[in-house]
Amino acid sequence: MKKHQPPGRLAAPIAASYDPQVTPGQGRDGPRAPRVKRASDLGRRLTARRDELRWTQAQLAEHLGVAVNSVRNWELGTSAPRGLYLKAVERFLARK
Repeated sequence: MKKHQPPGRLAAPIAASYDPQVTPGQGRDGPRAPRVKRASDLGRRLTARRDELRWTQAQLAEHLGVAVNSVRNWELGTSAPRGLYLKAVERFLARK
């Protein structure tokens, strides 16, 4: 049988990792690296091409074989496709 842990024990590691000297957007060792600009440029191109074809994000995701959230993140620039998915996106953008 599992013993019940008091709630205070769970909060301690989180509170211990909080550092008031680190401001948002800055890591412990200095400013964070900027986001990949290529992802946002790719996202704009992907959105424009998808709108041109009048496809939804779900249709594009099905065409590429990825989750809708992946397409959404690529378009927002929060992530970028890698490997085979990058090649599939390039083919989609080059399509006539």
